[in-house]
Amino acid sequence: MILFKRATDLREHLEKQRKKGKKIGFAPTMGALHDGHISLVEASRKENDLSAVSIFVNPTQFNDPADYAKYPVTLEKDISLLEAAGCDVLFLPPVEEMYPSGQMLKKKYELGYLESLLEGSFRPGHFQAVCQIVHRLLEVVQPDNLYMGQKDYQQCMVVKKLLELTGLGNSVELHISPTLREKSGLAMIYAHANGFIHESGAAIPSRPLDPSRRSRTGRGVSRFGNPKPAGERGDERGLSGAAEILGAGGGAENPGPGDRKHPGGGGAVPARGPDSGQAEGSWHCGDL
Repeated sequence: MILFKRATDLREHLEKQRKKGKKIGFAPTMGALHDGHISLVEASRKENDLSAVSIFVNPTQFNDPADYAKYPVTLEKDISLLEAAGCDVLFLPPVEEMYPSGQMLKKKYELGYLESLLEGSFRPGHFQAVCQIVHRLLEVVQPDNLYMGQKDYQQCMVVKKLLELTGLGNSVELHISPTLREKSGLAMIYAHANGFIHESGAAIPSRPLDPSRRSRTGRGVSRFGNPKPAGERGDERGLSGAAEILGAGGGAENPGPGDRKHPGGGGAVPARGPDSGQAEGSWHCGDL
């Protein structure tokens, strides 16, 4: 695995690989990697000649600077996991590399109600920040295939919209991989970000959920259902709740994650599709 910290060096390396006819897969992350992230690398390796991962804790995505300061950094472990998974390239840029002076949140993306419901309703500006950093990373890496986890479903839909807005969807195909869970049923990302995993496999939160946040998210949580116990099939109910809120209905051209053809939500999501004219409360696929 080759590690790059400068965008120009990475671009030069990947351009040489493209000239050799190699197909490139890419998974953007913020580090603190777990099996869910590694599954993205594995998916990329099956479908590409070269697999790249970025680790960048994006400061503009955090509404509270204290959360940014506390975000877990496990770089040595992350590198070991990526090497073991067969990752070919790791992009590890400093903040000033991704945000030259005066460039933070300079661009505005017309996301419509995608950024104002669910998570966006209590994290103003979050999905604009997601779009800016993903846009920047895609310009640097220029992958053929982009891999994201289904756990961040709203973020995946925002990135899908980003591909449409920028025209990058003409050259980049978005793949959404199924959520991996702990034995408790909790998505791995939450267990690793909010606490640690006990040797029994149970997630131990580091702090309770803010009651005000609970009330704001209650409507969405009730539709998504509770985390499924290990060994039980619960994705369909949760995904149908997501589809109800996001309006990600099926159809032959753009089957929703709960579609019988793709019940697990895996596989490619077309970068284009009908995504406008939806009434409030009826979202369409159209942040991760």
